[in-house]
Amino acid sequence: MIQPAGKRIPLLLEVPQPCIDQGRPADLYQADYYQASEPALDRVHRLRALADSSSDERHPIPLSDGSVGYHTERERAGLYRLQDGLARPVLLRNDIDNFAARADGKEWAFVADDSLYRVAPGRSPRGQELGQRVPRHLAYTAEGQLLMADREALHRLEPEGTLVELARGTFEQFSLSRDGSQLVYLRPDADGCQLRVIDFHTGSDRLVKHSSGEARVYDYPEYRRPTFTPDGSRILYAVTSLDGSWGAPLHNAIVMPYVETYGTEEQKRRWLPRLVSGELIGAIAMTEPGAGSDLQGIRTSARKTGNQYAINGD
Repeated sequence: MIQPAGKRIPLLLEVPQPCIDQGRPADLYQADYYQASEPALDRVHRLRALADSSSDERHPIPLSDGSVGYHTERERAGLYRLQDGLARPVLLRNDIDNFAARADGKEWAFVADDSLYRVAPGRSPRGQELGQRVPRHLAYTAEGQLLMADREALHRLEPEGTLVELARGTFEQFSLSRDGSQLVYLRPDADGCQLRVIDFHTGSDRLVKHSSGEARVYDYPEYRRPTFTPDGSRILYAVTSLDGSWGAPLHNAIVMPYVETYGTEEQKRRWLPRLVSGELIGAIAMTEPGAGSDLQGIRTSARKTGNQYAINGD
């Protein structure tokens, strides 16, 4: 197998399966992101499933020991740590809206019932007094400090429990650069969603890209979970559709599972990364007199004869 050129960066991907039910279960995948000399030459390689859509794993966070923290809303809902294919619960609770984990996994924070809680594995969660502020999004710095965004501003939570305002505005899904000098975040507006970066050294808050400029086959692109590469030179983000009319359920829940379940290893390597990234959109084309797209009504079959298949029907 030919390996792409460039620096290898482990990457976690969350692939939604919107047509299964309104809970929008998601698959967790791991891939190798190769950072080349130019962004246009970067590649995603070796896509590997970490969990299946039946368990609804969400919002994966890589931890320093190679494990993955995630949140599930299904049976035995709560916070989990996935390592070597084994998921261990950190906290079982069914009303968690958002969460973050310190890189060493020794402290987790989550939002439930419009309140902020912090918990160490094996301990009971403790509530954090925030006054009238309602937390929405959370993240830990490399030093283990907790950042919290509410509807008005981004704050840092000090050890004694006080909040220090870092910037004002609406902050959706944000993350820090490894050295903590920059923060990438989303800011929705009337025309879509802004991808922005704050530089804490200079105090600048610059627009990187707007979702209205995305050339995609769907109508309503929305950025998700932006993050920096380790050296801070790239911003990785995903674009998804809020409009199912172009066939996302078919692409996500039918075509890709066919390839993953029945495809050869070569076919998986060839097609899955581009299907996941949205570079390719999957479809199924089949018909038969009297059946149309009703697959249960199709009578055509294929029977193996020697090293060939004999197909009957129209």
